[in-house]
Amino acid sequence: MLPEENNQPLHLYWKEKVIVKRESISKAKHHIKAQKLRHEYTNYDQLIKSIELQRIEPLERSRRIAIIKYECTSQALQCVNGFIRDQLIEAKKASAKSEADVIRRDGIIAAIQKLLWGNEKEIKNLKDKLHEQDIEIRSLKEKLEQQNTEDEYLAEIKSLQNKLEDEQRHRLRLAKNNQRLGGKVSSYKQIKAQLEEFRDLYGSKKAKDTPLFQELENTKRELMNRERLLSEYKVLKRKLSEDIQTLQKQVQALQKELLKKNG
Repeated sequence: MLPEENNQPLHLYWKEKVIVKRESISKAKHHIKAQKLRHEYTNYDQLIKSIELQRIEPLERSRRIAIIKYECTSQALQCVNGFIRDQLIEAKKASAKSEADVIRRDGIIAAIQKLLWGNEKEIKNLKDKLHEQDIEIRSLKEKLEQQNTEDEYLAEIKSLQNKLEDEQRHRLRLAKNNQRLGGKVSSYKQIKAQLEEFRDLYGSKKAKDTPLFQELENTKRELMNRERLLSEYKVLKRKLSEDIQTLQKQVQALQKELLKKNG
């Protein structure tokens, strides 16, 4: 399974920085869990604590840590699988040789060989087969670890991308609301200035007999409506500010959760 296309450059960048302790892995006798492989047999911890990552904003840093986690684990598992394949080939060769020895013994000199060797070669053949099966089981476990690593990585990347998209949509809504509000405030200031200019005329009897009076009355009503809209905007602005604070807290919680998983 390949990483998503838009993350390929980052995968190539961090892949070159991964160091796998191949010699230490080759000495391991039993199955190694993916988490232990990542922390003890690669430079994963050094990479995620690097100064380069600390300078990036939290959400983007979490995405890059997920990529580093995938690359370190994936390369370590590939190394393990390579050693297991080599061991399996050798085990199959030994098993085939032991089986051939048993077949040869069953020939003309079977009776003599049996007197000399007894059941030693059958026992060795069975041991070699058991060893081969053990290695095959290890190989299956490593493949399962690889699949789990890829699934976990894809899930983390998908979750982070969804949060980034939600945040971008939220910022776009805020920008549109602020733009509409700017127009309303500008109109309000213009009308208020005109009202101040004609205040004396508005209070005279002569003004009441002119079309301007009716226009000003209409303007006054419109102004009251606009003041109501301004009040509603203030309420909306306060609500949006609270939503932003809530989102920031959720992002911080997500970051802590991801760091806890990676740690």
